This record gives sequence, C-alpha cells and structure tokens, in this order.
Amino acid sequence: MKSPVRFAPAAFLRDENAAVTVDWVVLTAAVVAFATTVAAILNGSIARNVTTKLETIISDAVDGVGRGGDD
Repeated sequence: MKSPVRFAPAAFLRDENAAVTVDWVVLTAAVVAFATTVAAILNGSIARNVTTKLETIISDAVDGVGRGGDD
C-alpha cells in the first residue's frame, strides 16, 4: 500500500483548489508589500514635515529669547 503522505504534493498540484490558494497567497503578499511601501514613504514624509516645523518653532523661540522676547 502506498503512503498518502508521499503523493500529497502531487495531489495538491493537480487540485484546482491548490491553484486558487496559490493565487490568494501571491495576491495577499503583493498587497502587503504595496502597503508596507506606502507606509514607509508616508512615514518618511511625515517625519520630515514634523522635523521642519519643530525646527522653525524652536528657531523662532530662540530668536525671541535672544532679542529679549519683545519686538
């Protein structure tokens, strides 16, 4: 008697459900990769904007202290 485990990969490849499963895995991986890329791009952009804004606020505050605070 042949072992069912030995022929499981061949049966999996012949079954159409296997193709659908592979399609979903590839599609899900592509969506996750796209979302990760977008998040990385946005995260860098947001960090730069916040850093620039804080730099301006601190610079203005330091300039105000150096001039005595009143104009």
